Amino acid sequence: MRVKYGAIIVNARGRLGGHAATDNASGNIVVTAAIPPLPRFRSSSRSKPLQRHTASRQAYKALTIIQQQQWKNETANYPRLNAVGNQYKMTGQQLFCSLNNNLQNIGAAIISVPAPKIIPPMSPLFTIAATHAGPSLGLTYASAQATSSDIMIVQASPNMSNGRSSPGNSMRQIANIALTGQGSDNILTNWQDVFGGSPLTGQRIFVSVYIISYSCGAATPIISNVCVVS
Repeated sequence: MRVKYGAIIVNARGRLGGHAATDNASGNIVVTAAIPPLPRFRSSSRSKPLQRHTASRQAYKALTIIQQQQWKNETANYPRLNAVGNQYKMTGQQLFCSLNNNLQNIGAAIISVPAPKIIPPMSPLFTIAATHAGPSLGLTYASAQATSSDIMIVQASPNMSNGRSSPGNSMRQIANIALTGQGSDNILTNWQDVFGGSPLTGQRIFVSVYIISYSCGAATPIISNVCVVS
């Protein structure tokens, strides 16, 4: 459990003694810890991240001492923030696995030596349009996507109640999309391959996107949006 102290405890994240420290619209809160049920879909990608991480861990063990030191030195270029907002550095193994998990996700090979850090172009803001009649589910970007060899990852939720303000743990990766300068993308077939059925009128669908660099595995921040199916 992570705790941040001020004159009193000012922030905390994690679980302790059957309770979980988290936050919501009201601020920092402590709630009774509960294990949410896992949603069951016709196609689940839960095993794929584990397979990628296992492959990355095995590849790291095969590195030479010099290569492992190179990854340790590279961590300074990839600072992270923990749950309470403090900056920290990953270990060399964590960085190796993080970047190579991303590379495997887009079909690229595992790299043994860190490539120069190149942040891919940020995906523009987007809107979602979904209809039951048809059906249809598409993304329209505020400006054309950049043209590059990098890959955009699309995650989405199933049909959810219109009262939901967040998708919880229901988001699933549904597509890897090439960046060709397009102004929109049709993701209905990708969504159906994972969740089945069609968008239902009055339900909400959440979508998030981020881009992974094909050369080094660095990823952009996630951009998210939601729509009500018409």
